[in-house]
Amino acid sequence: MTPYNKTARRIHTLVLLTCIAVFSILFVMHSVAIYKSTDNLDTLHLALFLISLFVIQQLCYAIFSLGFLIFGKISGYKMAFLRIAFMKWTKDEKGKIHFSTTNERGSSSKCGMYPPDMIDGKMPYFLYGHGLVILSSFFIVISVSLFAFNFYTPVISSLLLVFIFVLLTVVFLDLCLGNAKFTRDMRKSPYAIKGLWISCKLADPSLKNTSLNHMPDEWFELKDNSNIDTYWASFYLLCCGERLLGQMHFKEASEVLDRILAPDSRLINEQYMSTIADRLFCELMTNRNPQIIEKLYTPEFKNYLSNVRTYTNLCRNYAFTLFIEKNPAGAAQIKSEFFEASKNPYNQKDAQAETELLLYAENKYFSNSQP
Repeated sequence: MTPYNKTARRIHTLVLLTCIAVFSILFVMHSVAIYKSTDNLDTLHLALFLISLFVIQQLCYAIFSLGFLIFGKISGYKMAFLRIAFMKWTKDEKGKIHFSTTNERGSSSKCGMYPPDMIDGKMPYFLYGHGLVILSSFFIVISVSLFAFNFYTPVISSLLLVFIFVLLTVVFLDLCLGNAKFTRDMRKSPYAIKGLWISCKLADPSLKNTSLNHMPDEWFELKDNSNIDTYWASFYLLCCGERLLGQMHFKEASEVLDRILAPDSRLINEQYMSTIADRLFCELMTNRNPQIIEKLYTPEFKNYLSNVRTYTNLCRNYAFTLFIEKNPAGAAQIKSEFFEASKNPYNQKDAQAETELLLYAENKYFSNSQP
């Protein structure tokens, strides 16, 4: 993990634990006060209170997603999907919205939006990026006003306090660690805005079965050496590098990927490891510099490959097993696993490019092995 990611995670964890500790103290104090002032707080009331806590949690998740949806719409974005609890609304390639139930893991609420076309390298991002904070703040003001009237029962007042504090915690975290940095990052480099735009654009239903290789060239132009010390700028270069790799422009891809692996890169750990895999693959297909291979093919990286067996990692690992490990039998097993994974609909859009890369590496290895 890069030093940047370690520091950011520590700060986020510290702030989150502090908020949870403060919330717990306030909640316990308020609950004790309710218990002392309420004579008829039986098991049924307690059960209803616990169920209400779950409902409040889902309501908060819904508010977070609706914040992105509402202010994204105002900014010209279009909805790709909206998930709240077990309910999901998805837009297809024809623009029709379909409802379904889902048991997907992860957050109970998500909203995928894709942006309007960029104009002169610019896109609307302020309202969309701050939608969560704006809508949460609106509900906080309403809830505090209702709480101040104090005409609810003690139990309802306690639930309202939970609702207010959850929203306040999220707003605080988002303002301190999310949106303040997000806005600052967008102003640092034109690549940051392009990275955000590409990330959102990938949610467009019309691009569902389109790989990076077949997207318009103008989306991936690298005209200058703008700094990449923001996540979104690094993400943009990652997309450009992966696209060049998929098109088998190995030398050009290596130059871009080297920039991402520089100390000022801000990719999260798994993306950083994926970049190492791409760069190492490019090196094996071109110069095969022993010093570069030794520098990149570390025990930490090998452990990542064995634990994170994504579709693209299988292709890269196939080449590593052939060229570095000199193990054709092991490579054959990885190849079999790769083609089995190719049948997964999720991997269909990348199947052609990844298969071509795998076969290219195979032909290069065996042609060089012949006497």
